[in-house]
This record gives sequence, structure tokens and C-alpha cells, in this order.
Amino acid sequence: NDDSITAGMLNSLSRQLRYLTNTTKEEVTLQEELDNIQNYFYIIRIRYERKFKLEIKVPEELCSLRVMKLILQPAVENSVKHGLLPKNSMGQISISAAVSNDHLEITILDNGIGIDQDAADRLNQELQSAEHIRDNTEGNISIGLVNVSSRIKLKYGDNYGLSLKSFPNIGTSITYRLPISYDPSKKQEE
Repeated sequence: NDDSITAGMLNSLSRQLRYLTNTTKEEVTLQEELDNIQNYFYIIRIRYERKFKLEIKVPEELCSLRVMKLILQPAVENSVKHGLLPKNSMGQISISAAVSNDHLEITILDNGIGIDQDAADRLNQELQSAEHIRDNTEGNISIGLVNVSSRIKLKYGDNYGLSLKSFPNIGTSITYRLPISYDPSKKQEE
């Protein structure tokens, strides 16, 4: 019926499903991970009547770095569900990346409702632990974020993982600390 919105959603959904079901890759380029987020966010924007905005500020030279697959989406989902939806006004998520002290830092920042310091401290304790995920009885601690941080720590070591900063009524940032890993198919200049 020439419905471009529905066609766009189906296109984004099919790309996301292909990305999710490709089990041959444990690591992808940062660009592939960002493309998946853009496909996910296209659907979110339509679902919530363009109430949210996504901004990606990642230097092109970092886009070919390798990262673990499916590490960004849980933070973006949490930003939407716990930060932006309860805000009931225009919300924004920004994704940025930089190399700092010989590691890659990716930050996902939202301008949502934030969380109180006690909840932030509890979540940071969970994120720093490499232990298996415990049952979440409170409902406040994101199993998805803890799972991602645990996956990162198990693969790369305890110096890597996630950390959170949040301020009530201002927003929340999740920072990923990852090793710098180049795409083996591309030769790096020395």
C-alpha cells in the first residue's frame, strides 16, 4: 500500500534479526554494532511516535575496531525503558566513543529521569563483579547490563567492563571499557 513507515520498520527489523541470528561471529566491528543500534532505534522511534532521538558521535577511525557482538543494545533498551519513557517528554540518547589510556571507551548517555545514588551504587557493584548473574528480585538492577559486563570481563579480564553514572532528573551514562582490537582483515599502520 505504499506505506513507507511500515516498509522502513520491516527493513530495520529484518536487518536486526539477521544480525541477531548470525552466530558465526563473537566479535564485530564497532560500525556493525552501531548499525544494529540504528535499526533497533528506528523501530523505537516509530513505536513511540518520534518521541526519542538517537545521536551517534563516533569518529570514523574507531568504527573498524572490533567489539563483542550485542553489547550496546541492552544499555540503549534500558535508557528507553527506565530513563526516557517515564520522562514523558522528548528524550535523547547519545553514543560516543574515544580511545583513552590504551583502551576503547564507549559511552551511552540519556537525558532521562536518572536513578538515585543508592541504586547506582548497587548496579555498579553488580557491574564490577565477574560472578554469574543472580536472580533479580528487586527489578531495578538490569540483568542485561550485568550480563554484558560479565561477558566482557570473562573475555578480556577484570580491567574491562561497564560502569554507570546517574543523576536524578538529569540522566544516566553507561561507559564501556574495552581493549583496543583491530579488524584482522585490515592491515594496521605501525
